[in-house]
Amino acid sequence: MGVASGITCLVDGVPSMSGWWVQDTNLAPEFSSSDTPGAMARETGNSDWKGAYRAYGHTPVHFPGEAIDFKGDITDVPKGVNGTGIINRITVTCPIEEGKLIDTVVEFSGNGALAHTTGNATKGADPKIFSAIIRKIKWANSDVAVRNWRLVMSARNRPYVDTDTAGLVLRNAGNVDAQFEYGLYEDDPADRPTKGDVQIIKFFVTASTSWDLTWGILQQVGPFRADHEGAENVAGIVRGSWTSQDGTSIGTLINPAGGTKWP
Repeated sequence: MGVASGITCLVDGVPSMSGWWVQDTNLAPEFSSSDTPGAMARETGNSDWKGAYRAYGHTPVHFPGEAIDFKGDITDVPKGVNGTGIINRITVTCPIEEGKLIDTVVEFSGNGALAHTTGNATKGADPKIFSAIIRKIKWANSDVAVRNWRLVMSARNRPYVDTDTAGLVLRNAGNVDAQFEYGLYEDDPADRPTKGDVQIIKFFVTASTSWDLTWGILQQVGPFRADHEGAENVAGIVRGSWTSQDGTSIGTLINPAGGTKWP
C-alpha cells in the first residue's frame, strides 16, 4: 500500500467536483449463545455501500431516485472504485452572507456491488461556478431578503434483500420529497412569515433562474434571538417543506433550467 493525494480525483461526468467519498460495509449480525459464554460473536452478513460527492454549482447531474453509475478516481493513473447506486439526496447551499459559492452535495447508496478497481472517471465538460452574492428567495411572488438558504431534495428509497440479491442490499426508488431553510434578519416581529402558510417558493441561483417549489409550507419560524449583552443583530431561521399538492391542485418541482423534476 502507498499514499495518494486527492489532488486529481474525479467523479465521472461531474463538473466542478471538489471531493467524494464511499463507505463499504458488511452488516455482520451479532449474537451471543451458549457457545460464546459471556462474549459476543459475529457472522458475515449482507453487503452494502454508500457515498457522496460535493461539487460547485446549483444543479447537479443527478436527482433523487435516479440511478448513478458511480465511477470515482483518486488519481489520474487512474485508480478508484465503481458501482451502480441510487441517489438518496441532494443538498443545494447558498451562503449569501459569507459571499461564497453555491455548492451541492449528492448522496447515494449502493444498488449493486462496489468494485475496488479502476474508476475510469471522465471529468465533467464545463465549469459550473455560481456566486451566492445577492441571491434571493421569492415567497408568494414577493422578494425575501435572506442571509443564506439551503434546499434539500430527497427520495425515500426502499432497501430490500432476497435470495436473488446474493447477499447485497438493493433498493427501489421511493417518493420524492424536499425541505428547505433560510436565515434572515428582522427589525419587526410583525414581519415574520406565518407558520402553516402554503405558497409558491423560489430559490434563486442566478438573477433570473431558480429552483421552483409549488408549493412550500412553513413549519417552523424561529427561533429569533435578541441579545442585549452581545448586541448582536436580531436574526432567525425559517424552516419548511415542499408539498406536492395544496388540497385542490397538484404542484411541481422545477430546476433552474426549467426542467420539471416532478411530476
